[in-house]
Amino acid sequence: MGRAFQLSRVRAVDESNPEAGQVLAAVMHVADVLAVGASAAGGAATSVAHPPEQAALHALALEYLSTDEAVAEAKLQPPVLVPVAQASLNLKALDAPADVAVGDGELLLLETQPDVVKKIKKAFCEPGNVAHCPPIALATEVVLAYGDGAAPRQLVVPSKGAEPQSFGSGAQLQAAFAAGTLHPGDLKPAVRDAVEAVLQRVRAHVLADKELAAAEKEMAKVHKRMTSKK
Repeated sequence: MGRAFQLSRVRAVDESNPEAGQVLAAVMHVADVLAVGASAAGGAATSVAHPPEQAALHALALEYLSTDEAVAEAKLQPPVLVPVAQASLNLKALDAPADVAVGDGELLLLETQPDVVKKIKKAFCEPGNVAHCPPIALATEVVLAYGDGAAPRQLVVPSKGAEPQSFGSGAQLQAAFAAGTLHPGDLKPAVRDAVEAVLQRVRAHVLADKELAAAEKEMAKVHKRMTSKK
C-alpha cells in the first residue's frame, strides 16, 4: 500500500492528526480490511460494519482494493461497507476514575455468567437518570436487538407486589424509568438475565468452533494481563 498512494492521500484521511503514527495506522487499517473483508471474486461479498467516524479510512481501503494490481491478480472483491453508529455500553458513572473502567466498566462478549451477574449488579443506575443508564443501554442494544424470539422482542421486568412490565423499545424503558414506574432494583435483574441468555448463545457458538475457542483462550490471557496491571 505504501507504493499505491501518495503521502498526501493517506494524510487526508485524518488531517487533524499531525502524528506519524496516523500514517502507519491508516496502512494497518487497510491491511485489516483486506484480511477480514476481501472475498473471492464471483462469490458473495463480505459485509464490514464500521463506525461512521472511520468512513474515510474504509474508503481508503476500498480504493486500494479496487486499484492495486496485486489484489486484482488475486481476483478479490472489496467488501460492502455498513456504517453502524456506536452505542456506549460503559457500565460505570461518567465521572468514574479511569482505572475503575478497566474490567468492571465493560461487559465482554464472552463474559462468564458469574461476571455478568457481578458487573450488572455494580453497574451505574441512578433512579430517573436516562441520560446515562447502562442497564437501559444493554437492554436496548443487546436484549431487544439480539434476544430470543423474532422481532419485535420484549424485555419483561418482574416487580415485587405488582404485575410484570413489558418493554419493546429503549424509548419505552426510558419513559418508565424517568417517570419512576421502573425501579433500578427491578430493571437490573431483568436485564442481567436477558443479557446472560444472549451471551449463552454466543459462548456456545464460539466453543463449538475449535479455532474460535482457541482464539478466545488467548484473548482471555491478554485481557487478564491487561486488567491485572496497576
